[in-house]
Amino acid sequence: MKLLFLLLVGCDPVEPFRCPGDPDATEVCDGVDNDCDLLVDEDCVDDTGADGLPPDVQVLSPVTGSSFAVGESVVFDAVAADDTTPAAHLLASWESDVDGVLGPVQLSGGEGRFRFETAALSEAEHTVCVRVLDEASNAGLACVGVHVGAEPESAAMDDQEQGEPPAP
Repeated sequence: MKLLFLLLVGCDPVEPFRCPGDPDATEVCDGVDNDCDLLVDEDCVDDTGADGLPPDVQVLSPVTGSSFAVGESVVFDAVAADDTTPAAHLLASWESDVDGVLGPVQLSGGEGRFRFETAALSEAEHTVCVRVLDEASNAGLACVGVHVGAEPESAAMDDQEQGEPPAP
């Protein structure tokens, strides 16, 4: 079925009815769909020695679903590692989908850890992301969802069901 699809669609950017590679080939970072799956340079093996992979990034805290009061200090903590860039040379920036950029660009300090604290998040559901850049400008991204403001009604209902008084 894949072969028939490739015959109909093709994957060569110059000659659309010719597949330049072998469907079982390894993708190479060359701007061509080497393995004929209609994706260019996905999971490619860069044989030029250039860094083509983004840093691996994880948000350690807070956990998704955490709630905070308006004006409460929220500490965001993340860790990143890269295959070629030393941890001390990684750069990070934090951003909220509601409030935009949350602070200055940070260097990791050598351990690949990034910590950002703010009490200025607006009352809303936020997706806060940390974007980490390596020396080749590859960007790794990790996000966490947090609530700022009055406790969401569903959480207050859960507390009442467990015998806890509702939050004021």
